[in-house]
Amino acid sequence: SVELFPDGEFHQWQIANVEKWREAPISGTADEGEGSTGALSFWVRTESESGTPVVRKLGMKTDQTDFRYSMYAWHKPIEEIEYDGRFPVCDLKYIDKKLPVDVKMRAIAPFVPHNTKDSATPGFYIDFTVTNPTDKPLTVSLMSALKPSFCNDGGCENELYKDGDVTGVFMNTPTYPAWQNRDNEPNRGSLCYSVKGGEISYITAEYFTFMQNYVSYSKLGISEESFVFGFRRDGSLPNTTAGKRPTYLPAQISDMTDEAIDKYYNEMCGYAFALSILNRVRRLKPEFPTNRADKEDFLFACKSSLDSMKKDFGACALCSKMTLEPNETKKVKFILSWYFPNHIGKLHNKLGHWYENVFSDAREANWHLAENRKNIAEKAEAFAEMLYNTDLPEFYADAWSVQLATIVKCSWYLKDGKFGLWEGFGSCGFHTTDITYQASFGLLALFPDLQLKQMEMGAKFQREDGRVHHFFTPDLDHVDNGFERIDMNNQFVLMVCRDYLYTGDNGYVERLWFPVQKAMDSIAQLDSDGDGLPD
Repeated sequence: SVELFPDGEFHQWQIANVEKWREAPISGTADEGEGSTGALSFWVRTESESGTPVVRKLGMKTDQTDFRYSMYAWHKPIEEIEYDGRFPVCDLKYIDKKLPVDVKMRAIAPFVPHNTKDSATPGFYIDFTVTNPTDKPLTVSLMSALKPSFCNDGGCENELYKDGDVTGVFMNTPTYPAWQNRDNEPNRGSLCYSVKGGEISYITAEYFTFMQNYVSYSKLGISEESFVFGFRRDGSLPNTTAGKRPTYLPAQISDMTDEAIDKYYNEMCGYAFALSILNRVRRLKPEFPTNRADKEDFLFACKSSLDSMKKDFGACALCSKMTLEPNETKKVKFILSWYFPNHIGKLHNKLGHWYENVFSDAREANWHLAENRKNIAEKAEAFAEMLYNTDLPEFYADAWSVQLATIVKCSWYLKDGKFGLWEGFGSCGFHTTDITYQASFGLLALFPDLQLKQMEMGAKFQREDGRVHHFFTPDLDHVDNGFERIDMNNQFVLMVCRDYLYTGDNGYVERLWFPVQKAMDSIAQLDSDGDGLPD
């Protein structure tokens, strides 16, 4: 899962099998994905026919490692965010006295009660609504950057694609030599990020450093470099399609043949960082480069930048540009999806994810979310609205809505179909009998098939003397030795009864009838005085 906080930033990136999620470690210092906050960011730019562009970051994170905000008065975070989280929907309204447009964002999780298959889709929707409340036309651009620091150590290899009115970037794991033995790295996998609405521009793949900022030093000058500068100037991105790291430039560029110079020059022009340098020079010398010496200087500048930028590669950016007439409203829709199958257990067993049975990569998941928006996003929105359609005070609706994300955040749904909920995120065990007894009413109501799975999974570990399991650890194939608890047999029997009365599933109660009998016989052994109650 990933969480959208009131600061407008995406936190807790746990989609790529982070340690605290995949292994339930005892240590409280285990990675929980918070270090990747800011991996997905948004900006808005507005421009009137006669005015200076206004740029705002649609989030409150302003770390110097992202961008040197204090140096540029025009690049500021949004002044205020109104946040209304009603899982599986989250609404943000961005407020800034300098912005002449109204900007709203709605994030939607694929959480559709009684539809486990679609609800297990790895991804979510991000919909922007932009309105021009003024009496003059405005040019508006929405830009988003994805720097996947949480996966594919060292970066991704990206591919641009277009499917009708959708433009997307498929971000895959690089191909490594077999001797490196990296196929089972937990964070190895793919992402897919797509957008529709407006005039789309893009950066297919780039170094993370350029998607933040750095200083370029060369004969062509010293300059601060970042993709944000081009966005501010043009309201668009340079449409670069290179998806892999550039070829290493040799140290002695001046010794290369003319053919090699032209080859490297053309290759560098496929990267946004290099085009940024080139376009800066062309603002003074429009015909640059005019000769071999100019190309050498350009390649030296590129090499200097490559040497100073860090290794992480494979960030991408998407931008939608539109003209809004007075009082006109337009929408821009993003979808982010992922596919990280290497869920490796503490016993080094490959557990995987259930979504592997449906999709082969993140692009397929992205396509599924786009093609089934009516049955997924719209139904998730309707469910969120229904939860608040009550004459009770709103805090009641908040109370029953706020807990629902636990089903997503604190669960394992494995490739083999096993499902289990933690007592707490990365804590204790899965499907703890006494905790499930108290806390499974919501799961039963929304995804009854998952609750029945838990119960039947647990019943397989009942001891011969009738005692039921305490909790599963460290995975869903093993339980602890807490059979001495005298409350759990009663709870198991009552849950089977409740589940049957709620679902009417005869097969379920038939499959668990013998375990129920054994549990009752075990309880009877505790009734030494024959009063019908355990001692």
